[in-house]
Order: sequence, then C-alpha cells, then structure tokens
Amino acid sequence: LYDASPDNQQYKLEMAFSLSGLASVQRLVPIPDQALSNLQQAYVLLNEIAEQDGNNQKRRMEAIIRAQRMMDIRFWIEPAEDLWPEANDLKDQMEAIFTQGSSVDYESSVDYGYSLLGLSELAWLLENKDESERLLNQSIDWLSALVDEEPESRRSRRSFAHALFVFWERNGTLPSKEVDLILDGYLGDPEQVRSCSDAVLAARLEIMRGNKILAKHYTEYLLGKGYYESGFVAFCRRYELCD
Repeated sequence: LYDASPDNQQYKLEMAFSLSGLASVQRLVPIPDQALSNLQQAYVLLNEIAEQDGNNQKRRMEAIIRAQRMMDIRFWIEPAEDLWPEANDLKDQMEAIFTQGSSVDYESSVDYGYSLLGLSELAWLLENKDESERLLNQSIDWLSALVDEEPESRRSRRSFAHALFVFWERNGTLPSKEVDLILDGYLGDPEQVRSCSDAVLAARLEIMRGNKILAKHYTEYLLGKGYYESGFVAFCRRYELCD
C-alpha cells in the first residue's frame, strides 16, 4: 500500500511502525546493520509526517526515539567518545519537546526515561562517573513517576527495574527501602515471566537476589529462543551465565 501511495500519511505511518518492529527483532538476533537501516528509514518517515502535519511534536518525538534506538545498537559497535555528542543532542531534543508542553504519549515518556539510562551507561564507559550517576538517578526518578502513574504498565516497570539493577550493580545496594519493596517478589516466580523481555529482566533480578541457578535457567531459555541482544549477552558473560 505504501509503495502504491507513498504520500499517504496513514500508509507512511504504518510503514514506519512496521520497520521499527522489524528492527526490534533484528536487534535481538542480532543483525545490527539491517536493524539500523530499518530504523533510519522509520526515522525519515516519521520526520516527514511531523513536518507535513504542521510540525507535529508527537511524531517528532517518535522519530527521535528511533534515532535513540539506533544509538542503543551503535553503543556496542562504535567508540563511546564518538557517540557521546550525538547522544546528548538527542536527549536535548527530547527535553525541548517536553519543555514546550507538547502532548507526548505515555510510551514515549517511557522511552525517554530509558534513554537516560543508556546515556548514563555511555558516560560510565567514558569514566565520567559524576555525570553517569546524575543521569542514572534522573532515569530512576523519571521511570519511578511513570510506574506510579500506571502501575500495571509492564514496560515502564521493566525499564524502572532495569535502571535499579544498574544502580545495584554499581553500588551493591538499592536507592531506598521503598524501592526495595517495589522490587520485592517482582518476576520472582517463573510463572510471572510471560515474554523474552520479562525473562531478560528476571535473569538480572535473580542475580540481585543471589539466585544464580534461576538466572542461568532464564539465560538458557532466552538463548534457546535465539535471543542474542548485545546488552544481554554482555550481562550473561559478565556473570558467567553463558559462554
């Protein structure tokens, strides 16, 4: 449909989302070059829609998020010092949209909070520890507010819990007792784990809980499913959960 009517806004939007979904799968295999190509196409399409729709800030934010997802892939294949200026520019662009009071949907807000975590890890690699900690705390605060807003959102809870895992990994503890209570029992029962995304987080949480056997079980399950996302593979090697 898009090829037949490339100027149709709805077809263009559907194509952008389809390319984004395909890139998500390619990232997990991983096939980074193809994932980056599809995300770049989605980024261009969403920017075109934003411009044609009177500078639609919702679509503009969605375009920036695709650029951020490209950054997450490039994190594993390009030097951190080369990525840092561009990553900060993307953060500034997202924050400008929030500052303008533009209507941004909940999912995009989750993406922004999670992007702060990625930027924190980039700063950590560059040994900019103070900036990394500031960004990590900002990510935790932002995602915590989103969890409070929609407690049933699995995506915001997963993003929040991942940020807390990074805090725990660096500090050996959690930011507060209240946060400890939030994580208490979260994905602690294998029956609660309903997806690969859940299993990735469950493996990390079991490392926090000192249950390496269950963490290894989740890792073997994921690898058996063909899940080889770069960040997860780095995690499982770091804790000797895989070869």
